[in-house]
Amino acid sequence: MNEDARDKKQPEYKGPTLIVKGGPTDGATCTVDPGNTILVGSGHLAHLRVDHPDVGGAHIRVSWDDFGLWVTDNGSASGTFLNGEPVMTGPLKDGDRISFVPPESKVTNVPKVLVRVPAGTVLVTAPIPEPEDRPLAEPEARPKPTVRGFLPKVAPPVRPKVQMPSLDLSLLTRPPGLYVVGGIGGLVFVVVLLWIVASIFGGKPTVAGVTPPRAAAGQSVQISGRSFSKEAAKNTVRFIFM
Repeated sequence: MNEDARDKKQPEYKGPTLIVKGGPTDGATCTVDPGNTILVGSGHLAHLRVDHPDVGGAHIRVSWDDFGLWVTDNGSASGTFLNGEPVMTGPLKDGDRISFVPPESKVTNVPKVLVRVPAGTVLVTAPIPEPEDRPLAEPEARPKPTVRGFLPKVAPPVRPKVQMPSLDLSLLTRPPGLYVVGGIGGLVFVVVLLWIVASIFGGKPTVAGVTPPRAAAGQSVQISGRSFSKEAAKNTVRFIFM
C-alpha cells in the first residue's frame, strides 16, 4: 500500500493538522489554531517533534492568520521545501508535504510533514498584489463647446501710439572722459595752428630786450623778441650810435 493510500485512511480532522511521516516520531500530529504559530523541528521547544540530525531545532513555523495557512523557514541550514520546491514563505493547502532537505540530497529516511486542511476550515485569501509601475494615462481631450447663433463682432480696443523721443545711441557707447579730452585736444590744435600761421605770415618783429643795453663798437649784443626769421641773414638790425 503506497503512502497516499495510507493517508486517505487517516481519520478526519476538525482543523488544520500537521502529521509527521517517517522517523522515530512517525504519526505524531499537531493541530493549528486560528491566530497561533506552531514550531516544527527536532528541538525540545518544538510543538511538533521531527527527530533527525538534518532537521533544525525549530526548522519551520506554521501559522494561521487572516490570509490563510502559511509555512515559513525559520533560518534553517538545509532549507525548507514545499512539494519539492524551495520556499521561504508559502501558503499551505490540504495534501501539501513539507520536507527538510533538498530532493536531490543523498540523505535518506528524513521525515516529512503532511498537511491536512479540512474543507471549509481555512478561508484562503490571496495576498494583495503590489501596484505596477504604469505610466499615467493622458487625460482625454474635452470637446470645445459650440455656440449656436450669431454674436455681434466687437472691434478690438485701439491703443494710442506713444512717440518715444529719439536718442543718440552713439553717445551711450562713448566713455565720458573722451568729451573732456576731445575738447582740450581741439583747443590745443587751434592754438598750435594760430602759432604756425603767425610764424609764417606773422606781423612785424618786436624787440623784447637788448643785452647789454649799452655797448661799444665791436662788442656783441644779444637781442630778444619775437617774429624774427630763423635765418640770421634775413634779419636786419640797425644801431643808433649816441
